[in-house]
Amino acid sequence: MYYMIGGFTLDDTVLANGTIEWAAPGGNALYAAVGARVWTDQVGIVGLVGSDYPQRHLDRLRVAGFDLNGVRRIEHPSFHVWILHEGGGRRQILYRLDSGINAALDPRPEDLPEGVALAAGVHVCPILGVSQTALIEHLVDRKIPTTLDLIVIPNQIDVSRGHRPDFWGSLRALLPSIEEVRALFGDLPLRQLIARLQEVSPKAFAIKLGEHGSLVHHPGEGGIYHVPAYPTDVVDATGAGDSFCGGFLVGLQDIGDPIEAALRGTVSASFVIEGYGALHALDATRTSAEERLKVLRPEVRLLEHSLLKDSIEI
Repeated sequence: MYYMIGGFTLDDTVLANGTIEWAAPGGNALYAAVGARVWTDQVGIVGLVGSDYPQRHLDRLRVAGFDLNGVRRIEHPSFHVWILHEGGGRRQILYRLDSGINAALDPRPEDLPEGVALAAGVHVCPILGVSQTALIEHLVDRKIPTTLDLIVIPNQIDVSRGHRPDFWGSLRALLPSIEEVRALFGDLPLRQLIARLQEVSPKAFAIKLGEHGSLVHHPGEGGIYHVPAYPTDVVDATGAGDSFCGGFLVGLQDIGDPIEAALRGTVSASFVIEGYGALHALDATRTSAEERLKVLRPEVRLLEHSLLKDSIEI
């Protein structure tokens, strides 16, 4: 069983063209779980939901076969989030005034179900640094393969607080976006950012680049590879990074190759961005996922030979 630990949200999404989608079921734990579900039926979710979270969303997940023993409802508002797309790939994430808060809704080690002890792998989604650190120390101490993602939300989550980078080397993989890497180390050229990340990362890591795909460190071959995004019609890119992480974890544990893991994560993300919220991607089939893998695999390149250098300074 693979477990995704994090949060559930209800997302009010405003696109640059003025389109609004109200209260779509999202959240990093849900998106990561859906991303993992593309490649395996053995997926569990750990997270807290508020008293106002619609039961129909949880029922849909149970029918789809997710293990929800780690999902608990509490007397507190759920996360309610504005996702404001401003064009050019820019967006803002704002907690609504009636939203719950991380201090109440972040999972803790005591929230982990018994099955986690035997997990094939666990992904710790972006929550408060202190919450992530407590979970990571608990999981790594029990030798449970663990991957980690980070996030920066102005006035909500600061990537510099509560984390222990000295402990990240014990992870199975680190999976931040380029925004978090820059928040950690500054606005340095890409080569320098990669070098700094190598100092604190486990042997396998990936840097998510949004529409540009991802950069993946392959320890066995000693190189940085570019995995492009899968070409598809984007409806809403929310959750792409989280679903990438879910697919990456399953691929890494099943195959042991971070490039193949990133390819699976990229395919997972491609299904999620074709609609609003996370649940529509449950309709993705394994056959269509394998077809997308075949399209992507020949496009993987060593960084030095990648066209990425034309759009991001290296």
